[in-house]
Amino acid sequence: MPFEATWLLDKRVIYFRAYGSITATDAAEITKIQIQHHDEGIAPVHTIVDMQSPSIQVASFLQIRQVGFTPLHPKTGWMVMLGSERGIVSFGTSMIIQMIGSKHFKVAKSLSQAVEFLNHNDATLNLTLEEVQAYIDTRIAITES
Repeated sequence: MPFEATWLLDKRVIYFRAYGSITATDAAEITKIQIQHHDEGIAPVHTIVDMQSPSIQVASFLQIRQVGFTPLHPKTGWMVMLGSERGIVSFGTSMIIQMIGSKHFKVAKSLSQAVEFLNHNDATLNLTLEEVQAYIDTRIAITES
């Protein structure tokens, strides 16, 4: 699978990372995994969406639309997207997130900005940039090995 969704902060913050070619079938699997995480989570469940990999190729909107959109889970908190260098990837991802009805969506220009934003909007998190960066570095190393 060209993506992963793991607990960055147990039951509170999901780290979603995409890399490689994402098909319409993958989009359906992503939805299934996100619902599972939200079911297990403690509200509000926030998500950091990492679309920074230069290898990302997203299926067309038509293909993804054919899979259908699932309404947001009631436990959904903020969705913070780490923007891609490729504007089309950021644009496409933000359109999909907005089409599913997320009112709590933010594009962050850096991981530092994402962590600061989440901490500001949910004082119960107490995330540190160092811990989040170390977690992400570990996840990238695992998926690239």
